[in-house]
Amino acid sequence: MPIGFRYPQPRSYVPSFAARALNVYDGAINITASFHQGLIRKAGRVRGTVTAQACNDQICLPPANLPIAANPE
Repeated sequence: MPIGFRYPQPRSYVPSFAARALNVYDGAINITASFHQGLIRKAGRVRGTVTAQACNDQICLPPANLPIAANPE
């Protein structure tokens, strides 16, 4: 299990359908997960799920669960 996550700073955006600003990410972003030393090497591969929701200035699609995987370097 990760011991922490680091997200980039979101951008504040007010779409036409919202009364207030939403914090959003635009384009490709990096999310960093921290693990106890040696844990990933022992596991061999890290898998997980990221939940994302695509929006434009008029609507938002339902949230989607996106699978992710990484190998230790």
